[in-house]
Amino acid sequence: MLIPFGISAQILDVDDITPSADSLSFKYSVFGALQIDRPIAFVYNARLGGSVSLSAPKHFLVADFNGGVTFSGSQQLLNGGTGHLRYRFLPQKWIHPELFLQGQWDEARGMKYRLLSGVNCRFVLLKKERFESVAGTGFFYEQERWSTDGLALDNVENTISITNQLIKWNNYLQLRYRPSHKAQLKLTGFLQTRPDRFVTKPRVALLFS
Repeated sequence: MLIPFGISAQILDVDDITPSADSLSFKYSVFGALQIDRPIAFVYNARLGGSVSLSAPKHFLVADFNGGVTFSGSQQLLNGGTGHLRYRFLPQKWIHPELFLQGQWDEARGMKYRLLSGVNCRFVLLKKERFESVAGTGFFYEQERWSTDGLALDNVENTISITNQLIKWNNYLQLRYRPSHKAQLKLTGFLQTRPDRFVTKPRVALLFS
């Protein structure tokens, strides 16, 4: 019951802020939302998140966070979020390292936590004024814990707990087009799989923004 949710890491794309090539730059964004509906019972939905980046000629650091809770009456429908930290050394080089840490929880579905850390080798395939393409490949270590404790499930009397510890192969390819300074189109493809299974049971995702 819990295993289908626990076999793959969530794929996050936090590469929206382009590093500065010649100066120190600090950028941030914050969002928050509160929504209240009443289809039958009152539904409360609250979300909070943001992103912070620090870029310099030889360094690039970005942190991203988002989380939210949703209740319908006294029933919890959603309680989850993610936090992500990514660092690149010499980001203007055609080939450079990329390190990242990520945490996640999804309490309403039974995921107590998911923690992962890894490293990628990042490649700048093409860089023009309005179009660029990058790719990355690497590995990360993932630990996650799922539990039915606190969940209202039918035909489940005793607490079921599952802990996974895996090493995964991580790959992505990104295409980005800027028709103007105020607009950006981005397409990113991800492939994640366990190295002992290679491509027999991968997780594939395609994100467009």
